Amino acid sequence: MPTRTHKVLSRSVTVTRIAGVTIVEAKDLAVTTPVHQLDDGAWISVNDRRVMCVSNLWRLHDHEFCRCDVADVLAEGFVDVGVDRSYIDARIAGQCITCGSDGVTGWLQMGCVDPETDEFRAVVPGSVHRPRSVTR
Repeated sequence: MPTRTHKVLSRSVTVTRIAGVTIVEAKDLAVTTPVHQLDDGAWISVNDRRVMCVSNLWRLHDHEFCRCDVADVLAEGFVDVGVDRSYIDARIAGQCITCGSDGVTGWLQMGCVDPETDEFRAVVPGSVHRPRSVTR
């Protein structure tokens, strides 16, 4: 699968104190980060490192996946991966283990890239997530 390179945006804040005066400078940073799917959607790779795999259980609230109030979706594959500012997002194909419905989720945050260390910080899949609409 081809690599898609995305610009991850974040804000850098510098605080300087000169002669008793505090100067705060903020600027947006754009960092180019390779983000792609590996092994037919089994993994998400960020900065050429495998950072998130399928087979996690994702708890979804306020979703359109099935009729359950909170869907317990067993991830079977990443369908699409993208970037929303500094966050890595994905849509997941899977099955609700409560009701048996299968389908594809809306956009879920997988984590973010720290612009200073270039490290990926993953969300906790088992916590409750609210997917965003499929349209982007």
